Amino acid sequence: MWIETYGDSYAINACTIMRGEDMMDEMKLNLGSRWMRKLASKLIVRYIKKQFEVNTELDLDELKISYVDGDVIIKTELELRMDAKESKKILSKLEED
Repeated sequence: MWIETYGDSYAINACTIMRGEDMMDEMKLNLGSRWMRKLASKLIVRYIKKQFEVNTELDLDELKISYVDGDVIIKTELELRMDAKESKKILSKLEED
C-alpha cells in the first residue's frame, strides 16, 4: 500500500523491503493536513485530561509514525501549553508511578 499526496494532505506508506535474504516490513504514517493534525491533537488532549486530570492546549505541527520490523518510531513537533499548577500536577503523578 502506498498513498501519498502533498500540500494539505496525508501520506500512508506500507511496504516489504528485501535486503539480501532478510525481509523488512515498513509502514509510515505522516499526518500532513491541518484537519488530521487537529483531530490527532484533540485525541491526545483528551487522553492527557483523562490520565492526569489537567487542562492543556496542544498544537501539533508534525506527526510521523513509522513501523519497522516490530519497532514503532514516533517523530513529532508540538506545542503543549498549561498552567504551572497543571504541570506540577503531572510531574507529581509521574513521580508516583
